[in-house]
Amino acid sequence: MNFLHRLLGYKYWLLGMLVISLMTQFSWKRENGEFNTQIISSDGIGYYQYLENYFFNGTIRNQELNSGFMMPQGDRVVNKYFVGAAVCMAPFYKISELHSKLLSETFDPYSPRTKKWINLGSLFYLFLGCYFIYSWLKLQRIDESAIFWSVLSVVLGSNLFLYSVLSPSMTHVYSFFAVAGFIYFTAEFVSSSRTKSLFTACLLFGLIVIIRPINGVVVLMFPFLAGGITSLLAVLRRIKLNTYIICLLLFILPLLLQFYLWYLQTGEWFVWSYGKEGFNWLNPQIIEVLFGFRKGWFVYTPLALLALFGMVVVFKQSRFKFFSLTLLLCLIVYIVSSWWNWYYGSSFGQRAFVDFYAIVAFLLALLLHQLKRRKLVIITLKVFIVGLIGLNLFQSFQYKENIISSWDMTYNKYKLTFGVSAPNQVKIGGSREILPHKAQKELLLDTVLSLGNENQDKIEEVQRYFKYSQKEYGVSVNHKLQTCSKLSRGYYLELEINRLEIDLNSSENAKMIVELKNDEGGNEYYSWFFINEVPSKVAGEWMNYNYQLHLPKCNSDNNQLIVYIRNEDKANFLISRFKLRLFNLY
Repeated sequence: MNFLHRLLGYKYWLLGMLVISLMTQFSWKRENGEFNTQIISSDGIGYYQYLENYFFNGTIRNQELNSGFMMPQGDRVVNKYFVGAAVCMAPFYKISELHSKLLSETFDPYSPRTKKWINLGSLFYLFLGCYFIYSWLKLQRIDESAIFWSVLSVVLGSNLFLYSVLSPSMTHVYSFFAVAGFIYFTAEFVSSSRTKSLFTACLLFGLIVIIRPINGVVVLMFPFLAGGITSLLAVLRRIKLNTYIICLLLFILPLLLQFYLWYLQTGEWFVWSYGKEGFNWLNPQIIEVLFGFRKGWFVYTPLALLALFGMVVVFKQSRFKFFSLTLLLCLIVYIVSSWWNWYYGSSFGQRAFVDFYAIVAFLLALLLHQLKRRKLVIITLKVFIVGLIGLNLFQSFQYKENIISSWDMTYNKYKLTFGVSAPNQVKIGGSREILPHKAQKELLLDTVLSLGNENQDKIEEVQRYFKYSQKEYGVSVNHKLQTCSKLSRGYYLELEINRLEIDLNSSENAKMIVELKNDEGGNEYYSWFFINEVPSKVAGEWMNYNYQLHLPKCNSDNNQLIVYIRNEDKANFLISRFKLRLFNLY
């Protein structure tokens, strides 16, 4: 591959410098002067634990239990995540280690320096993935301008940007790189019969599987790249037996690393580390995943919807290619939609699709290439793409500043926060956590608080209520959980309240707080959210809100569950109903 010849175009260098500049401003700097904690956060902590426990602590054989990502396996503890992301981060982790050594400083795996190296590593994989896309599209004889615009769009106009710049410890930029590389080297082998390309594709396919196993579905790109049944069979026939054997060994090589690490952690060569998590194959949430305002792919990455018009061009070129790619895309959507937590926790948009953005780039480039002679149309389309890029960058900023919710958006919340640039300008709240996969509920507590007021004045036909005026605390439930540690899957909490604001938006800062405290008074769990899902439009009306939360399994018995509303502003509002239902989960 003549890397410099293909990639030294000034436009790509400008794009690269722009991304690096955005990273230093967007990810490395905070207004409060603190370094960004999101670089290694959420699920990324679990992937990163492989590096910390293997290289730094040396505790890979004796890890501590953690409800988030360290799961019990017999009498041992196993990291529930696959090791692929850690493999990709490892070179930059070691570079940071060497950097500290050269400066005669103690290495800290969570220092700003280490996080910067991890961040720079994610950009390395981002740019390499873009290079693979560029090379693949050149093989397809697509116009240079169309290629540039498709790469630009995928990098800056999708949530790939956020998972490369802000949250590089997540798997997605590494999957993007590996999938793009697999597609390119497979396409090169099909067109040139270069055995080295096939070997590289097989090695990358093994890496794809140990990053996110379900992404192995990308192997179905092979028929599409071959172009037809006859040509596919011809490609397979010209592969010699010893080549097949080497391909198999190269594919297995990354898998052996995963097996080895499972063995170090548990004494077993193969484990299902995700516990009771799994897929709801008979109930995929396809509409929500694609169009829902909670995490809809086309809502938060409309560029993907635009790119799908490239399928019209594929259809005109080859019916076989159209139906084979349609099958793959439908399968990807079905798998993503079938995961029990179909909104994938705290995230921006539908992050599971980021891994396949090489295909999105191809479809968009194909569409732009087809329309290149229609000047007015192509100019209009490019202006529209620039608008989508601006929207994505702005909403990425909103996500970073918690202006939009990372896990519980609705249409009303989306509408109210659209275009909002100042944190806390619009307060959105509520909680709608779903039940864990195939969880069975057993009712433990069902209570409705008896509320009264000293004047007994009826307000909107309601006589019993609690008045929060000049009070920070008031409505609360305190319940002892005697067998917390013996539960298999923790608790599920359902709450219902009625709230009336005497002054408009007087309750906008009121919070629902849920705590689990151990015998010593320490927090086993702490969560809060604003009681109002969206700000009120009028005062003096009773509003009904329902919330759902999943509480994790505790580490000890005799914990105390405390649920209460905190009114830090001591503002003027009423609560007339406070209902709580608590379930054991099995």
